[in-house]
Amino acid sequence: MRTETAIIRRLLSAMLVVLLFAFAAAAEEEYAEEEYEEEYEDYIDENAMWYAVRVSDPDGNGGGKSVTLEYNAELDLPQNGEYSWYASNAEGEKGELLAVTAEPLFETEAFEKPEIRFYLCELAADGQSFEREVFAAGFTGLPLIRIHTEDEEDIAYPDYYLAGTMTILDGETVQEVPISVKGRGNATFNYLKKPFTVKLEEKTSLLGMGKAKKWALLAGWCDKTLLRAALGFKVSELAGLAYTPDYRYVDLVVNGEYRGNYMLAETPKEEAKRLDISEGGYLVEETQYDGDNDPSFRTDKQDLRIRFRSPDGEAVTGQIMEAVSTEINGMEQALLALGEDDGLPEQIDADSWVNWVLVQNILANKDTNRYYYKTGAGSKICMGPAWDFEWSVGIGWYTGERPNPNHELTLNTEYVRRLMKNGQFLQKMKERWSEISPGLEEILVSFMDNTAREISLSRELNFCRWTIMNQKIEAGGIPMGSYEAELECDKTFLREHIRWLDGQIGGLPE
Repeated sequence: MRTETAIIRRLLSAMLVVLLFAFAAAAEEEYAEEEYEEEYEDYIDENAMWYAVRVSDPDGNGGGKSVTLEYNAELDLPQNGEYSWYASNAEGEKGELLAVTAEPLFETEAFEKPEIRFYLCELAADGQSFEREVFAAGFTGLPLIRIHTEDEEDIAYPDYYLAGTMTILDGETVQEVPISVKGRGNATFNYLKKPFTVKLEEKTSLLGMGKAKKWALLAGWCDKTLLRAALGFKVSELAGLAYTPDYRYVDLVVNGEYRGNYMLAETPKEEAKRLDISEGGYLVEETQYDGDNDPSFRTDKQDLRIRFRSPDGEAVTGQIMEAVSTEINGMEQALLALGEDDGLPEQIDADSWVNWVLVQNILANKDTNRYYYKTGAGSKICMGPAWDFEWSVGIGWYTGERPNPNHELTLNTEYVRRLMKNGQFLQKMKERWSEISPGLEEILVSFMDNTAREISLSRELNFCRWTIMNQKIEAGGIPMGSYEAELECDKTFLREHIRWLDGQIGGLPE
């Protein structure tokens, strides 16, 4: 009994000590908050800065215009303040004093060439100093797209369009067209930097690309090099896919707000180019999402949702729906029954499937989008186009060291898994690999270096707007800390992965 009493006393004593420490910590925290609030009013926190990013308009002469910067800092600003504007660097270090203004506005000198400039503003009023604000302003040399929606309504959803206008500035080229615009993607539209779909009233050529009615503005949020989509399209061309979307890098401003570096790209639809789909042909997409009203059906064996891309909407009659679903289900049944020693299914164009599988594997794409098409009534079912490479080149469902040391074949679908066990398909893939693999490593690394130089100023401005280089974001992998480190990491992964693939594919038995 005495032992139990002693134990109880010791427990009560320990609990009392814990409560006293907790009370003291809470009091200290409350005091610290009060002390901080008092000090906050009296001095500038040297580390408090953030970027208000602007993009100047190219004026057609290789330069740009001046930019008006506005100090805001999300404060209730005092009256009769004095705003001191300085030249700065990206870290917010103070340089030359440029101007002192009574209003929170400053107009920069005109941009005579593509460049990024940084400015710092300090506010003093009523004997107090307030936070400094750092501005990045620039003309990157890339085309600039400005989108304005009616009443500047926010593009908040991926399932309905808003009316608006789109202005494209590219040196002396200026286009202004009425548009409808909506969010794009599923998981990707939940990211802070959002992709968009732009629909024009009629097929129009933009920035020298082929005429199309729908265009994608790809954000590349998970990609800290901003190169993965371009790499995917480059590999698609090298592998010989029948259709590779065309694209241009741009800077994007929506309702006056700079959104960053984007890729304006043709969408995987018949109207984009070159598939040349005739009567009896179609383009469909395999998707796991049900949140749209696109005409679709489900496959018999795997219950996959297949939605129409061409034709689409009301053009998909009951007769077309029945014919296409019958063909896709016939293909599915043949692929799921495929054995190692069987001949390839007569329903598929095996060469296009080989090319598509190689594209995904060269870039180690973890999140493949799968499209199937027929060019006409007498053709076979082809695989393509290749699309969506944001979770590739060593990232996506991986949080370990980088460059990712793990290399594996990208299968991602039961159809491909069955084909990758079939002797005839593997032989075709080995033969195709021997045609496209020589020099591939050097070609892709050179492409990455050249494209990184092309977008160098734009991506610098982009990462002022989105300060994520030291942050782990969604599927982006462990942060490397700088753009240069991210680029070298991806190049190293690609080199190692291509060599690994050469052993896997090139080493297949004859």
